[in-house]
Amino acid sequence: MIRMLSAEKKYDRYRILARRLFWGYIDYMSKELIITSDNFDAEVLHSSVPVLLDFWASWCGPCRMIAPFIEQIAGEYEGRLKVGKINVDEQGELAQRHNVTSIPTLAVYRNGQAVFQQSGALPKNGIEELIKHHL
Repeated sequence: MIRMLSAEKKYDRYRILARRLFWGYIDYMSKELIITSDNFDAEVLHSSVPVLLDFWASWCGPCRMIAPFIEQIAGEYEGRLKVGKINVDEQGELAQRHNVTSIPTLAVYRNGQAVFQQSGALPKNGIEELIKHHL
């Protein structure tokens, strides 16, 4: 019986992870913001703290790979950094406006200006190094 409970807990963890990674599911308790054309100016350009933007898509393997890192960073840097996610399939005009040609693309905005942009998946410590230079 104990093993069954342990297996059930393990299954639940994998089920939740699968939802987040493979279906583009974002936990409603997440500290990440969903950025759209409607809220971009208010959340990014007029932010009093630096903003890390993750341009992603649900079908993108590397995007799914870094999604847990982005979510962890959002929680760890809460109050010092905003973390926003922009789905390029739903917000194509934002991606085009910011010259995003491949995903995942991470961008850092500070005082309403883009100060850094890089395409490609990074490990969590690589993302943190990128952020620390702009905090």
